[in-house]
Amino acid sequence: MIMLKKRLTLSAILLASLTFSGLCSASSQDNGIESSSVVAINDGASVHPSWWKEAVFYQIYPRSFKDSNGDGIGDLKGITEKLDYLKDLGVNGIWINPHYDSPNVDNGYDIRDYRKIIREYGTMEDFELLIAEMKKRDMHMMIDVVVNHSSDLFDLIRVDRSSEERWRKKTWQLSQFRQINNRLNNMTGEYGWNTFFLNNHDNPRLVSHFGDDRAQWRELSAKALATMALTQRATPALIYGAYQYLDPDNNDVYAYTRILDGEKYLIVVNFWEQPVSYALPESFSIKKTLLESGMKEQVRTNAGKLELQPWQSGIYQLN
Repeated sequence: MIMLKKRLTLSAILLASLTFSGLCSASSQDNGIESSSVVAINDGASVHPSWWKEAVFYQIYPRSFKDSNGDGIGDLKGITEKLDYLKDLGVNGIWINPHYDSPNVDNGYDIRDYRKIIREYGTMEDFELLIAEMKKRDMHMMIDVVVNHSSDLFDLIRVDRSSEERWRKKTWQLSQFRQINNRLNNMTGEYGWNTFFLNNHDNPRLVSHFGDDRAQWRELSAKALATMALTQRATPALIYGAYQYLDPDNNDVYAYTRILDGEKYLIVVNFWEQPVSYALPESFSIKKTLLESGMKEQVRTNAGKLELQPWQSGIYQLN
């Protein structure tokens, strides 16, 4: 991926699902959860919800959950001991925070080896026992795969230290930026949920990286980026619903639609410091302007086109 040293993560910190027996064939009717008691992602499609959309997950930070051996630190055996209690609460699965081998400089998030268990939490045998006991109770597990965290003792980090190109700065193009966002929207749309953010602790200055931090454009480009970030198929989001990427060959703007409860919304973002004209698809007509950033004057609609000022963005309800 040529762009973004921000290392976007899937599902907040790329939450990977550990599948148990019967996972693929499990239906929403199998888990015994009343649909009125859960929050399901509305993607605009009238389909039967998948089990994970109705399941109740309980997040467990092992260190503070249950100490089974009296050393003052929660562990895997402690989680196993509380499975019946969690099951009685109506919990269908647990989301277990990082439990991998770590020098524990960053509360276990500095991963040294994903193939081992952090010493304080127990052993791999303890983890396998936890899985076996969860299977008996028809429970699921979601593990935290924090690929944007690592220890300086991680093998690949040690290898990277010897590279003369480790601090190489890469430029990015709007077409690549749009393609990556489009892929993330489509990849998680039917199978999961994403957390979308443009910056992290290694790359905090998103306006400088993706926008233009010169005085005349700083605020405008920040608002343009915010418009895009808050309307992705992800959290945070202003509008949930089906996502459709528009005009992949258009090198001037990033445009897409969202659909929620039968209403269709158009989002258009100008990523340049000069005005651009965006031709609306023939089937589109704007019903209402919901939000426009940037200039005090509204985006002009001229013969089926949106005339966007530098770094201007807008959200429009369509007929």
